[in-house]
Amino acid sequence: MQIKKEEVINSILDSAENEFFNLGYDKASMRTIAKNADTTLGNVYNYFDSKEDLFSKIVDKPYNMMQSIFRNHNSYSKGDELLEIKNIDAWRKELRSTLHRYLPMFTKPFVILIEGSTGTKYSHARDALVNLLAEHFHEHIYEYNKSYENVELAPVFAEELIDGVIKIVKNYDDINIQERLITEYVVFFAVGTMGILNN
Repeated sequence: MQIKKEEVINSILDSAENEFFNLGYDKASMRTIAKNADTTLGNVYNYFDSKEDLFSKIVDKPYNMMQSIFRNHNSYSKGDELLEIKNIDAWRKELRSTLHRYLPMFTKPFVILIEGSTGTKYSHARDALVNLLAEHFHEHIYEYNKSYENVELAPVFAEELIDGVIKIVKNYDDINIQERLITEYVVFFAVGTMGILNN
């Protein structure tokens, strides 16, 4: 029985995703990708022009989602509404509904994009995301407490938030667990930050 072209491509993509997830772009081996996909190296190159072409097929979706968030983050933001909420359970509910639209981005390809893209055209993705979040935090810190003197912490907050989300995605495959834990992490993060700003 002949294996369908689509099955071969999907097998290569699955193998590549695991290889890039575990080793990043630089250390990933096309030979290993071919071997784990149960095909030949030549066959991989029949479907993908290069290692970077294969990498692009893996990370394009989260990258494009991230770009959309960059362009439209002000319309997505519910910062002012969230600042008015005093009840933690209400925070959870509101954040869960807000995060739900972002969750398709927080997958293995997102982790690959943020942690494993050195040496590719996507190598700026982590810095771009940190800068966007830092700018966002800076705006909301100022709105919440204009006299807060440590606004330089905004990039630190951004790095910590990204690292926490990545850790959750790396450790839990179940999307429901990811959604619950990311929501709880953001609530913990935001409430803790607001507690600091209140003092």
